[in-house]
Amino acid sequence: MSLKLCLVLVVAVAVGFGALPTLSLAANPIVTENQQPGTGQWQIPNAGFQLADDSSNQIKGYTSATSANKGTPLSFYVTVNPAQTFTIAFYRMGWYGGLGGRLMLTTASIAGVQQASCPTIDSATQLLACNWSASYTLMVPTSWTDGIYLAVLSNAQGYQNYVPFVVRDDARQASLLYQQPVDTYEAYNSWGGKSLYDFNSSGGRANKVSFDRPYEQDGSADYFGWEVYTVQWLEQQGYDVTYGTDVDAQATPARLRTVRGVLVPGHSEYWSKGMFDAAQGARDAGVSLGFLGSNAVYWQIRFEASSRGTANRVIVCYKTNEPPNPTDPITATNPTLTTTQWRLDPINRAEQTLVGVQFTSQTGNTWDDTVSYVVTNSSNWVYANTGFGNGTSIPRLAGYEADRQFAEYPKPTSQPGTAFLLANSAFTNISGVSDVHNSSIYQAPSGAWVFASGSQAWAWGLARPSYTNAGIQQATKNILNRFITSGPPPATPTLTPTLTATLAPTPTATATPTPTPSATPSATRTPTATLTPTATQTATPTQTSTPGATPSATATPTLTPTAAQTPTATQTPTATLTSTQTATLTATPTPTLMPTATLTAIAAQSATATQTPTATQTAAATLTLTLTPTPSPTRTPPSPTRTPTPTLSGSAYRAAVLADSPVAYWRLGEASGTAAADQRAAHNGTYVANPALGQPGACSATLLPQWASTAQLRMSRLRTLPASTRLDSR
Repeated sequence: MSLKLCLVLVVAVAVGFGALPTLSLAANPIVTENQQPGTGQWQIPNAGFQLADDSSNQIKGYTSATSANKGTPLSFYVTVNPAQTFTIAFYRMGWYGGLGGRLMLTTASIAGVQQASCPTIDSATQLLACNWSASYTLMVPTSWTDGIYLAVLSNAQGYQNYVPFVVRDDARQASLLYQQPVDTYEAYNSWGGKSLYDFNSSGGRANKVSFDRPYEQDGSADYFGWEVYTVQWLEQQGYDVTYGTDVDAQATPARLRTVRGVLVPGHSEYWSKGMFDAAQGARDAGVSLGFLGSNAVYWQIRFEASSRGTANRVIVCYKTNEPPNPTDPITATNPTLTTTQWRLDPINRAEQTLVGVQFTSQTGNTWDDTVSYVVTNSSNWVYANTGFGNGTSIPRLAGYEADRQFAEYPKPTSQPGTAFLLANSAFTNISGVSDVHNSSIYQAPSGAWVFASGSQAWAWGLARPSYTNAGIQQATKNILNRFITSGPPPATPTLTPTLTATLAPTPTATATPTPTPSATPSATRTPTATLTPTATQTATPTQTSTPGATPSATATPTLTPTAAQTPTATQTPTATLTSTQTATLTATPTPTLMPTATLTAIAAQSATATQTPTATQTAAATLTLTLTPTPSPTRTPPSPTRTPTPTLSGSAYRAAVLADSPVAYWRLGEASGTAAADQRAAHNGTYVANPALGQPGACSATLLPQWASTAQLRMSRLRTLPASTRLDSR
């Protein structure tokens, strides 16, 4: 039976400048996840509670690993003082309509114990580590979406504390990878009296610190300084982002090459050689890098195993260039692993060769002591549609640790005409010396782009109330969308899950659950997240622990779990298509503030006996996607090279289509009806209003969930193309 099909090809004609929305090669679980009910209960202390402190340790805890893959165990080591019951509530951080978190699971009451004090296990390095018994083991549900999680510990006497961790999805393809800077968390962590700093250590700094201990104060480390705003904004916008930590970059560096861009947020000061090599290798393979904070890659560290033999649980950093100038024992045999600043002897691997800029000085003594971000090279594509001009000053968005480009150190290798400084912000630093802040962009020979904000406060411009700036938001969209459209097609992840605890957990018997009180905003760290809590969460999920057993994966929340979104099944054409189609397709977004774009579509119809379009009888149509405002860049850098999509079996027409690396293309399988089957299997959807060939029709929100609601997709006058015509984006 002969069957005629209609194909629609969508490709960008204005790559860069925020032209394309977030892309993904599979359904985007971040969008689906953030449609779930949110809550403000993650902000502690809740009403009726107070924060535990680091002297009495009313309730404190840590995890067996900084992250865990879905479907694998993660143990929690908790102490209470005095012995009493406690619960753990697990929250995923995101947007959730502005509430910032989602309650995933609350345990039944656990019989807590006061764990042993944590000894100094190496007097030479002042390494302090705990050897606690596991109080609870979470078998991470496979239904959970990867992301940043906070476990809220609440004891019966009304004290609370956080334990942060990351849930990974090692099998998921994603556009972007968020690398949580847990090494820096631990370097500054002074719980127990020791950190890698003199200012908050008793009796001088340590040369080694361990992840086997709680974080100080409220337990959240630096997450609420800058990262909370980055995560909220990324997920509000619907970017297809997956999550990992510094330790994961060390343990499974290949993961960085499975995405199109790696994001290094906030304060990521401490890097191992393995991490540096992984990031540089990803860049040189075409993966873009976004340094959305400052002071990145400043100190070289090494990882060591714990006393129990668990790899990557100890951070080594002697800081040989700082008084009292200790000797790193490895220098004699392998000087390139010396734990000093990357830019100094004997490493001589300046961070700006990767990042583009590097730390210079502090704008002030506290996180809020920032200065104005001053724009330069405003015609660069990064600033398209921001409204910025040279000299535009954006208050309070540079610092508190500032980067600049140093003339005395090598610059990164870049393609001609792509390397620019994007900010030149003068300030007087905490030593009273005049200094300057720079942000930067360059394109590596591989085609990868590398952006550095040079400022931790960049994140505040994305989502922190009273700091939010529409121009900074637009610039970030321009950068991330360039990453997504210029990077190589992500490889299918084939990674081995990173390290998990090998110790037998000791869950305890259940007891009466501690009631979950209504939330009140917390003001425990500066700056804090300023989300407004909502009414008490209903249908609290529970997971019961059994003495002497590991909770199974079936002990999942009673709330409806969120799994990765499954594309609509392709429907086989069943009717003959005989006429030229003119249709109006309306795309409804899930995220807001998506970038502008002008898109071109190719519509073709042909008669075949195999349900595969041929190169004959093809027709072309123009399809436009218009958002407000329309891009008007004053400078266009060279367009990055894109790797063509592999040709699928079928006609020469299909090969021509796929050679242009389309975002998606659809075929109508019926003379009229609803099936809109994307042949890339990325954006399946349905048409509404029962469109027929030659009649107007609209596309439902399921087809293009990331694109803005103002987008109108229209096919206009058709013209016949020869079978040999190459279909491109112009």
